[in-house]
Amino acid sequence: MFRSRILLINQPLFQRTLVTQAKVAVTNDQRDKSNEYQSSSDSFNPPRRPLTQQFTHQVTNQVPPLEYNDLYKNDLTLREFVTKENKGQIKDMGVELGTFHWHQQGELANRYPPTLNQFDRYGQRIDEVQFHPVYHDLMQVAMRYGVS
Repeated sequence: MFRSRILLINQPLFQRTLVTQAKVAVTNDQRDKSNEYQSSSDSFNPPRRPLTQQFTHQVTNQVPPLEYNDLYKNDLTLREFVTKENKGQIKDMGVELGTFHWHQQGELANRYPPTLNQFDRYGQRIDEVQFHPVYHDLMQVAMRYGVS
């Protein structure tokens, strides 16, 4: 370590200034990137769609993304089965549930399944099921459209 300090002192002044300027440039670039990241997290950005045209390859073995789809329009069997009196309500439900928001809510519901708590902290039996708040939102939508 002592030897490296001596070499730094013995370097010409020009080389030392270049090294310090390069370090300052790197730290400024890192600050700019961190500021960009912080500013983008503060504002709401809509979800990005996946890139379909890659420069290196094309992905052909995946289904297209299901969000932003009209679920009623895409389901031929459902359209044939639904009677005229229920058609408007189910069509509205298909449009609403095909949005990105409800796909994201469904993923959260699948990620956090209900948990059964049989006992409280004192050992008393309570048999309580805890649901993630997303389940309540999904149940409200189902009740609004009469799905049970």
